[in-house]
Amino acid sequence: MTHQALAVKWLDMPLSDQLSGLQLPRQMPLVLGLRLPQDLQRPQARQAARDLLRAALSGHCGLPVDEINLNDQPGQALHALTAGQVGLSISHARGACLVGMIEGASIGVDLLDLDEVADGPTAWSRSERERMARDYFGQPLLATADLAEDFAHAWCRFEAGLKCLGLSLTEWSQELSDRMAGCNIADLELPAPWIGAVAWRAR
Repeated sequence: MTHQALAVKWLDMPLSDQLSGLQLPRQMPLVLGLRLPQDLQRPQARQAARDLLRAALSGHCGLPVDEINLNDQPGQALHALTAGQVGLSISHARGACLVGMIEGASIGVDLLDLDEVADGPTAWSRSERERMARDYFGQPLLATADLAEDFAHAWCRFEAGLKCLGLSLTEWSQELSDRMAGCNIADLELPAPWIGAVAWRAR
C-alpha cells in the first residue's frame, strides 16, 4: 500500500538533548535525519547513522547510550535487544543519514543522493536503468526509467521494501512481488538532492 509522503525529523549535533524522552507515533514510522560532511567516507557515514540510532534508542528506552548494543549481522534485520519490539533501519548517502523506527513492526528506510545517481561518477545510464527495471522490477522497460529522478524514487521504494522484509538485493519474482504488496511504502519529504522512502509492515 502506498502512502502520502512522510516528513523527516532533522536533528543537529549534539544529539542527546534533542532525543531525551523520544516517543514513537502509533502504527506509523518515525524517520530521523542528520546532515553529514559531504566528503565523509562510507564507513564513517555508516557509523554516524549507527550513532544516531543508538542516541534515539537511548532517548526512547531511557537507557545510557553505552548500554544500547546493535546487532546488524549480514543477512539479519538490524535490532537492539534493549529496544524490545521496536523495528529499526538505517541508510546513508553523501551528506546525510537516516534512521527509521517503528513500534511492533518491521521497517526499511533508503536514501539516495540524486546528484550522484544522475550526474556523478556512479550515475545510472538510461540503459542501466532499463536493465535494473527488467531485473528487479519485473518489467522490460519501466516508464520511470526515462527520468533519473523518477527511477531513483522507484529504486528507493524497492530497497526500502527489501529492507522491511529482511532481504538483501534480490531480483524480481512473483513471490517477491506478492511479499512486497504486504508492505506500506511512502516517499520521504527531503530537500534536494536527496530522495528517500520508508516501508513498514506488521510482524
